[in-house]
Amino acid sequence: MVILFFVALILAWPTAGLSIVAYISLLVIRSYLQAKTRMHHADKLRAQREVGSGSTRLPSWMADRDKIEEFIYGVQNVAEHNGIPKLFSAMVMNKQEVLKPLMHLAGSMEAQGASFIEQQMAVMEKLIELYNMSDDEEQTMFWGKKKDHSAAIEKIALSLIENGQETGVLPFLSLKEAADYAKDKSPLCSPGFVQCHAIIGDGYYNLEFKPHPAEGVYMSAYYYGKASELLADN
Repeated sequence: MVILFFVALILAWPTAGLSIVAYISLLVIRSYLQAKTRMHHADKLRAQREVGSGSTRLPSWMADRDKIEEFIYGVQNVAEHNGIPKLFSAMVMNKQEVLKPLMHLAGSMEAQGASFIEQQMAVMEKLIELYNMSDDEEQTMFWGKKKDHSAAIEKIALSLIENGQETGVLPFLSLKEAADYAKDKSPLCSPGFVQCHAIIGDGYYNLEFKPHPAEGVYMSAYYYGKASELLADN
């Protein structure tokens, strides 16, 4: 009763009451959105596993031409806002061997209870993965510039060393991009393997790249010592 009286007293005070109500509403909305994000991620993982296992389920709206156009239009526009050239998404989604798995992903998402918009989100996120996995020539054609992953590679290499890890996965990097990064760093390249020596900050590092079976590459980083001391010895 004391608590109820206290709450009633606060709400009776106009400014404080509105502030409390707004704050509680914000917390409720934030919790709801966080829960929806977690559910979407879990649904997408299950749907991807189903498609990877051979599921050919299509969404219920596939017979509706207008709905298909609405779906693709929404995916391409949101993808563009996330840095994916519309030309890339248009060309990719015109390839039946790519479009079919994307539609199967949408169908599996629908089976998980996902809404039309959530199905679009899942396909858009997959489109971003496909773009990030494309090589420099393709990205140059679609976007007009090459992506330079040097800063990300070196930051992750330092992080691996600092955390006592030798190897990590770089899902955004292809082996060709690793070779491009290594080309002016005493590279050693062979099929399925790239090695180079890199100066990062004041350190001298050995970096090795190998293909990851799912996506991207494995990167191993080894610290040799201070660059100034090692290079002075040579």
